[in-house]
Amino acid sequence: MEYNAELDYERLLVTHYNNKPNHKGDEDIEKYYSEIEIMKHYEKNYEHYMFGQEPEQEIDYNKYAYVLLWQERDKCRKDSENQIRLMEVFKGFAKNQPFYFVTINYPKELSNLKQLKEITTNINNLEWVETIEYVYEYHTKNGGHPHCHMLIIAREKLPPSKVIDKIFAVKGLKKLIAGKQCIDIAKNRDKTIENYRNYIDGAKKESKQENCQLDEEWRIENNLNH
Repeated sequence: MEYNAELDYERLLVTHYNNKPNHKGDEDIEKYYSEIEIMKHYEKNYEHYMFGQEPEQEIDYNKYAYVLLWQERDKCRKDSENQIRLMEVFKGFAKNQPFYFVTINYPKELSNLKQLKEITTNINNLEWVETIEYVYEYHTKNGGHPHCHMLIIAREKLPPSKVIDKIFAVKGLKKLIAGKQCIDIAKNRDKTIENYRNYIDGAKKESKQENCQLDEEWRIENNLNH
């Protein structure tokens, strides 16, 4: 698997960690960022450590994330067929890969917010889902309710109605929402994967920035920052 500098391997690595069960991903993320901080501290203070010498080259953090991701994804992929499958994971971020921007709207009175994480995990485990990036939000212009925006990269192209059917059938979801009308799929049109990725990261119009800040506080308070 060759390194592709155009891919954001840190995002892929963190997404992979987030999809791990039983908080193992949280531990890996904490370890990863701790290592990055150490590396950045070393890079910044290189001349102190090396008696005035300048570093021969800057640390390529994207390539470092690539190596970690390759090791993570390759542990259980020893045969050639699975090596090819591993390559397809990265190809999934190409522009021609099927993708869907899905929003699940949960009822305002939902109190067990841990269930949101369970649903997201169950969706990620679906066979047709290649990978998923998501964010939990609450505040809207009309008040608020728990909802989840998901950028789903798919292994196959499906009609929007079929995507809704498959998501609605996910274990546990029918008990939480009133029906399929609570699942929305954006029409895409002139939108790209990067557009939706930026939206998930909080790059929204100025009128929504206040709600973005409130949502960040809400996520922290309810342990929903992945």
